[in-house]
Amino acid sequence: MNNASWIMRFFIPMAAAVVFVGCAHLNDRPGSSQEELIQRVNTYWDAKIKDQVEVAYSIEHPEGRKKVPIYRYAGMNFSPQQASTKLLSFKILAVDLQEDRAVVSIQQEVMITAPVLRTKLKLVRDDKWFKIDGEWYHEFKDVRAMSDAIIQYIQKRRQMRSK
Repeated sequence: MNNASWIMRFFIPMAAAVVFVGCAHLNDRPGSSQEELIQRVNTYWDAKIKDQVEVAYSIEHPEGRKKVPIYRYAGMNFSPQQASTKLLSFKILAVDLQEDRAVVSIQQEVMITAPVLRTKLKLVRDDKWFKIDGEWYHEFKDVRAMSDAIIQYIQKRRQMRSK
């Protein structure tokens, strides 16, 4: 077997296989999903800082958006009552990525401007994120619904006691 035929029989098919396998996994390279997640986290929290309701709402989990319309979301997150707490900045501390789920640890700088207190705080929180159809979404937390439910429960108990 001469050199030319050896190259044709073994080297070219091997090189083609390597190129094919490499191209097939190009989109699965480590870090690409994490980079997409970090970009999405930055977009979400930047929108919160800049009071961009539509942007932040669009990144909330679709199931949460089905339950809470945008006008209610805006009232929960961007209303004058929320003005006593203002998000000033954030920094991603860590990302724990598990396929289509992630927990992102974030440090936030918050300004509290309540009548009796005016101070800056640094808080650390863990946000849950879910990848659905190739997009990352923030776990939707309907804080107002929870507090409304507690208030209704207390009112019902008071009514029962007064009877």
